[in-house]
Amino acid sequence: MRALRYRRSPGVKVVRVETAREMLAAAQSALPADIAVFAAAVADWRVATQSSEKIKKGGKALPRLELIENPDILKTIAAERAGVRAGAGDRLCRRDPERARIRR
Repeated sequence: MRALRYRRSPGVKVVRVETAREMLAAAQSALPADIAVFAAAVADWRVATQSSEKIKKGGKALPRLELIENPDILKTIAAERAGVRAGAGDRLCRRDPERARIRR
């Protein structure tokens, strides 16, 4: 996958992350902030144990994958009240998109 090319706006700092835990840590390290804006970005679940190698085909049994929850970044930041004066969040919810909007 190629990285997206975009023009950075003056004063905007980009922090590249690959996991929800890295994104939470990056958000926490960016605080305090006057305003925080959150958007749906990561999966709700991740594998409990990540393989260091490719899992190859071979046997008849499928590999067993155990899933665990990713952190809820907006909920965590809001609960910590970590120096955010105002915040807005929007997460994707296909069942009820209007109820999914959160403003704190």
